[in-house]
Amino acid sequence: MKLINLSLSALVALVLLVGCSPEVEENKEPTANLTAPVGVQNDHAMVQEILEAVNEHRSSLGLSPLNDHQTSETLALSHSAYMAEQNEASHDNFLFRSDYLINRGAEDVSENVAYGYISAQSVLNGWLASPSHKEALEAENFTHTGIAVVSNEVGIKYYTQLFVEQ
Repeated sequence: MKLINLSLSALVALVLLVGCSPEVEENKEPTANLTAPVGVQNDHAMVQEILEAVNEHRSSLGLSPLNDHQTSETLALSHSAYMAEQNEASHDNFLFRSDYLINRGAEDVSENVAYGYISAQSVLNGWLASPSHKEALEAENFTHTGIAVVSNEVGIKYYTQLFVEQ
């Protein structure tokens, strides 16, 4: 009987040692989810209106227009979908989006978010009324932008605009 108990104790100890050994983690670079959740669509007509309004404003100040940036738009779309799902505007995970773009050649990145506005001009006016949002819109160094507009289940629009210096 002692031999059986001793054997069982040794077996349990072996299982615990093997089961509790640390796993070796692979060194993997984090990657962005460059797709929006299934069924989420960017309001391309509104995006185009916002881009035109932003560039008109920049032009009135003698600034260069912002060019479309597909990777930024994809990241903005994912974030707008996230905000619509949360029913709250936020800059959650901005550092992830910024780092992702910087790791792919961007020199500088900024972000504006908003919700509830019903027109391109109204969201632009809202951003211009906020000193930090206005600063991003009027920064001379930004050359590209990605914009996304996603509506939640009751039709409230969530906006993300990423600014990129390349």
